[in-house]
Amino acid sequence: LDKALLNCVISKCDIAPTHSQFIIDNGKLSKINLRYNDSISKTNNGYCSLGLMVINNEIFNFIPEYKDLNDLDQVVYEIFNTNSDRVNFQIYEGDWLSIHRREDIDIVKNGYYNNLLSSLKKY
Repeated sequence: LDKALLNCVISKCDIAPTHSQFIIDNGKLSKINLRYNDSISKTNNGYCSLGLMVINNEIFNFIPEYKDLNDLDQVVYEIFNTNSDRVNFQIYEGDWLSIHRREDIDIVKNGYYNNLLSSLKKY
């Protein structure tokens, strides 16, 4: 397997209060804090996971016990604590269109984001 098993997208913007917090020191990931219903104090070097991850497709063959964990934040946390070189990160600086709830879907369906979406490049 490649050195890194996971690459997580992180941001200074706290999109979801349950997403993990990544602590970066001197350009290197030094700690991951899980946040389930807990508020973690803001620090200058704290970034929050945006819930986007690139995952090596062999991860659950390599570490089969992780397939039973509650969510991918927990998998990232466990892998980092086992071998910190296996988790990498990419800092994202930009705006997000977040669709998580029924209300978010209704907002999109009602055309609220039409101008934003029409301005995006077509692939």
